[in-house]
Amino acid sequence: MKKIIGTDIGNSKTEIVIGSQNSEISFRQPSVISEVIGSQISTDQTIEQVMSDLYNNITVHISSKALNRSALYHIGSKALNAPNKSNMNLSLGKKSENDIPVVMTLGMIAASSVKEKYEEENELPESISLSVDMATAIPSSEYTKPIAEGLEKRFVDNRHIVVVHVADEIVQVTIKFTNCKVTEEGKTAMLAFSTSDDDILSEYNRMYNSNKSVRELLSATSLHVDIGDGTTEFTTIEGLQPIPNLSRGKRLGVGYVSDDAIRLIQSQSQLSLNSRFTRQELQEWMKKETPRGEFARECFEQAKHLQADEILNETFVSFAELSSSQAEFIFVHGGGSITFKENMLEKLYRFAEQNYSQVVWIDKEYATSMNSRGTYVLAKALYANKK
Repeated sequence: MKKIIGTDIGNSKTEIVIGSQNSEISFRQPSVISEVIGSQISTDQTIEQVMSDLYNNITVHISSKALNRSALYHIGSKALNAPNKSNMNLSLGKKSENDIPVVMTLGMIAASSVKEKYEEENELPESISLSVDMATAIPSSEYTKPIAEGLEKRFVDNRHIVVVHVADEIVQVTIKFTNCKVTEEGKTAMLAFSTSDDDILSEYNRMYNSNKSVRELLSATSLHVDIGDGTTEFTTIEGLQPIPNLSRGKRLGVGYVSDDAIRLIQSQSQLSLNSRFTRQELQEWMKKETPRGEFARECFEQAKHLQADEILNETFVSFAELSSSQAEFIFVHGGGSITFKENMLEKLYRFAEQNYSQVVWIDKEYATSMNSRGTYVLAKALYANKK
């Protein structure tokens, strides 16, 4: 099976867009893994039950020289409720060296191929072989050409054997990366924007009482602010092309708010939190309409304001230093654009107005998938017609 894939290896969530023949699918999972001690997976679910919700039940054994060692893992949502879970350390960063992005990527690709085959044939295959062309990205604060090439080689220079556990059955998925491109986070956002429906501008058109289309913004100079979990990326783009050396990443984002909120929960309550309590688990708490959920939301709100101000200040500096105050539009997207919107939008709108610029705040329907869709567009451009 031949696949073209765009992958957003986020600190909070990993999202992949997969294209094969005439179909495209995308899905995301929390960037959390849990190593399973021992080799036996105990389950009382049937194959049909697991396959009906496979993406939230990913258990894989991965053998690959790209990893420090081969092991059996629960991945994503499955890992959140398991012991021995791990997520990305925001302070250390170094996505390119960490095993978690590789484990997440391989596990999710393998699971999607098993799901596809099962839906086609209504039974589990014994094995699957995949040939993959992929594009992904790492933070600007981490990016250098040698570091990017190092991550590319982790995928391309190794054969990856992923055994997917489905109830009491297994499927062996062999993944060979024919090509892999690692670029800087934020640089592919305009590619995603260029292929979007005009609905992506609904917030912009409402704010400025206009009726512009995506096409009308494609030739402008823009500053992109991509607010993630562990970093916020600032990138100057001319039309569809990032301008060399005019991008940077700062360790600002939703993850730092989550970490501060967790500390607040620990200091302001009698709740006993597991030492491995993750940012992703906090986000799950916040979704619930329970006293615990309400308390988690209160702590998160307390921690949010200072981080929003820091991101705003860096945006103002980047407008002046990276775009030389010439950006016609300031694009804001990424998962953090949803979290910080009420804290940032009005102040950023005033700043832009004073500087003869305009704010394109990407609607939440599109904001979190700009990186995965952008890397997928890049992968198609690089590899779709390559023999």
